Amino acid sequence: MLSRRIFSAIGSFSSSILSTRTVLLNGVISRAELCLSCHLLDAEKEKKARPPLTDREFEGKPGYLVVKAPLEKCIEYLKSESYKAVYGDDPVWKNYRRNVVGTYAIRLRTTCIRKGIISTGSACPICRDDYLKFDYRHTELLKQFAAPETLQAMNPKITGLCEKQYKNLQIELMKAKDRGTLEKYYVPRVYNMKYYKGAAKQQSLLLQQEQAELDKNTSDVYVQSKT
Repeated sequence: MLSRRIFSAIGSFSSSILSTRTVLLNGVISRAELCLSCHLLDAEKEKKARPPLTDREFEGKPGYLVVKAPLEKCIEYLKSESYKAVYGDDPVWKNYRRNVVGTYAIRLRTTCIRKGIISTGSACPICRDDYLKFDYRHTELLKQFAAPETLQAMNPKITGLCEKQYKNLQIELMKAKDRGTLEKYYVPRVYNMKYYKGAAKQQSLLLQQEQAELDKNTSDVYVQSKT
């Protein structure tokens, strides 16, 4: 059944191409007029398209026009009572669930916002809220999406971020570490110098023994060649 539908779609598409070609060859309509008609059809489609939603009631829903707040307001928002009423003491991504089968999404979504408008259902935790955005100065939000031990970005399949916001997170974490707003974590290494000194001595003794054996073998060969 599916194959029949595919073949019928291909047949209709090829027939439409042939009809346009025959029309152009016969000189009934020029290519410029055809392109103009296509542009007019696109313009009509844009006029008929639904205008974007601007009311805060529709925030995070498909068709909503995203206007991110300034950084100062975003920082204040994390300390406000409205933030606690929505998210509580948990991270932003804790109660987020994407509309997929299973616990985690198999593939990351490329982006949730196209042309400034939310184009998908269940947008990621950052795209759906106007008062949340990644910045190297907004350390409290960055820490929610970073591992506490290393401050590396967490797996986006756990946090639910889209691919675009995950890249922004990585960039802002690197900026924060370079500019000193977040600490850099290094793996501590302890060296036992006695062990290394002992190993160096043992290695030098082995080299001396190998050199002595080599000198002895070369001298024996030289004596045998003379005789």
